Amino acid sequence: MLVSLFVINAIITFITINYNKKLSNHISEVIDPSLAVMEDFEDMMIESKMYTSNWIFLRANQDDKNALLKLHSIDYPVLKSRLNSYSSQWKNKNLADSLNNIQNGFELLLRSEKDIMSSLSKFDDYDDPEKKFGAEEKLESVVLPITSKLIASLSGIVDYEKNLKKTENTSLNDSSVLLRILIVCLALTIIILGIVLSVYMTRKIITPINKIRDIVNDLGKGIIRNVNHKVNGDEIGEMARSVNNLSEKLSAAASFATSVGNRNFDAHFEPLGDKDELGKAIITMRDNLKKSESELQEANYQMRTFFQNIDKVFFSIDMVNQKLLQMSPACEKVYGRTAINFSMNFNLWNEVILEEDKKIIQTMYDCALSGKPAVYEYRIYHKDGSVRWIETNITPTLDKENTLIRIDGVTSDIGERKETEETLR
Repeated sequence: MLVSLFVINAIITFITINYNKKLSNHISEVIDPSLAVMEDFEDMMIESKMYTSNWIFLRANQDDKNALLKLHSIDYPVLKSRLNSYSSQWKNKNLADSLNNIQNGFELLLRSEKDIMSSLSKFDDYDDPEKKFGAEEKLESVVLPITSKLIASLSGIVDYEKNLKKTENTSLNDSSVLLRILIVCLALTIIILGIVLSVYMTRKIITPINKIRDIVNDLGKGIIRNVNHKVNGDEIGEMARSVNNLSEKLSAAASFATSVGNRNFDAHFEPLGDKDELGKAIITMRDNLKKSESELQEANYQMRTFFQNIDKVFFSIDMVNQKLLQMSPACEKVYGRTAINFSMNFNLWNEVILEEDKKIIQTMYDCALSGKPAVYEYRIYHKDGSVRWIETNITPTLDKENTLIRIDGVTSDIGERKETEETLR
């Protein structure tokens, strides 16, 4: 629409400028020169009348006689050529015919003047009453009245040309005003359309683009959202559709990653395409985790088998909360009691130790408080009532404030070794 207004305004401006140019050229190249040459023509008729009168009454005024001769032979032919040149460009041909009639009348007047000039060509001719009276009679009856009529007719043509100039100047001014109005209207229209287009672009283009930009930025932060915009067939709609499709694909990738994190390694996922590096990386992660899970399960199975079959008791104690964290199944063989018994009764560790060996446990505890590992041998009461020698190897853990927070250790039955030592002794 704005382009159409520019085109229309340009056409009107071009037409108006051409019209003004034609009017200005017509005024400056036809009307003004025509007025000037007609004023010269009027002056020439007046001079012709004056010089002819002086020819009759001032026989010794040779300058005026020479001027009249020059007017007849040189000045008028030049003036006539100028008159014909400009009148041929007049749009009003009747006016041109009127000027031609005036020229014809002036040429007849010039013949009468030539007759006067011929009758009084010599100095002595002025003494002849008949010639002098005849010349005066022709001046009074022909030259003077015809000159007045011709001047009056020429004045009418001049007035017409002046009115035409005034009319064309008025038209030129009106056209210039119209051109200015058109330019102002175009400027106002451009401003209004600019405001309207700004509001339109803000509502239809900039606002959706800002929403899409915010959502893309959120996607870069890991926040998945959809564009809440009516999807049309334009470019903005295509962008919104593309961003929503990307959000859906990323949401599917996130759901797949969550399933993999929940150890659901059979969850289905399709990459976005052959060049989807993120999708391929997630699938590779799933496959690696699945493989690692299998290896970990195998390792756990072997570890559980190892713990169940080994004769040593592995344990871990939370010293802050006075809680058993872990104890291997071999405790039932060594102590005659299960890990559940020790979990339910935290003091059972001390209860099973012979009274005379409890000082050893106190020494072991003091060593643990300092954070130093230690190995101690002592005797316990087995659940079957027998007394058994055991060896405990502890590794204490202190926090930043050097407070004992955990004890990890291994306990083993050393009864056979003690019997061997006693036998050797």
